[in-house]
Amino acid sequence: MINYDYKGHDFGNKFLIGDAAGLASGLTGEGIYFAIKSGEDVAKKIINKKYDCHNIKHILEVKSFEERILRTLEINRLWAKVEMELVILLFKIRWIEKLGAKIID
Repeated sequence: MINYDYKGHDFGNKFLIGDAAGLASGLTGEGIYFAIKSGEDVAKKIINKKYDCHNIKHILEVKSFEERILRTLEINRLWAKVEMELVILLFKIRWIEKLGAKIID
């Protein structure tokens, strides 16, 4: 399992980076680049407390976009399952056979 559930990276004098911070991509599972960039930001933040962590901000924008895609895929997967169950039900009650017979006649 890959942790991509970001809950924060700055906890006072403790910092999380990469997968530990939930910065991996939920869409692709990749995380090395995000780990390196978040590590750079945390190092700069330790040196300069006013540093704004622009790499992490960018990573979070990318993750937000990817998570919208994931939610869409989840919804579509659920809808596809509902459609399939409906088709199976219609076959069980022979509604489709009756409809087909009427079209042929």
